[in-house]
Amino acid sequence: MNIKILQALFLFAYCYKCNSEDEAFEDTEEGIEIENIAFNLIEQTSFPLEKYEAVLARGNVFDRTKLIVEEIVKLFCSPEISDSDCFIALSESPLFEDPAFLSENERNVSALKPWLCTRDDVLSLNNEPSVIMNELNNLGHLQGLWDFGSSKILLIKIV
Repeated sequence: MNIKILQALFLFAYCYKCNSEDEAFEDTEEGIEIENIAFNLIEQTSFPLEKYEAVLARGNVFDRTKLIVEEIVKLFCSPEISDSDCFIALSESPLFEDPAFLSENERNVSALKPWLCTRDDVLSLNNEPSVIMNELNNLGHLQGLWDFGSSKILLIKIV
């Protein structure tokens, strides 16, 4: 999958997650900027954004971000990924400490190197798979886990 698609997918999922944890996030400069960056990234790919313009214009941040995540998964993820639990992950990013990191300099977006992973991939990242398994079982769509494994990783369930 193209890196811009992965970056956009992560940012849309991250926006949804942040807004579900803090309703005011959408109205912050960082919240607005992260969603705008995600849309700018996806516009640079083959994703048919114009097909969704009417729906996106009427929706709130949850509607917009959830729709785009679901459509990216349908269009760009292989069937074996889209038919099972799938997560998008990002490791040790300055974004975790400061959401303004992305808006401070457009080049910072290139520092985002998210990857897709399955449940088995996630379990292999941790020394206590049974603990993580319980946490994974409790995750809903577009919910995430912070700080697991041997380093600071953010996981967001996308399927």
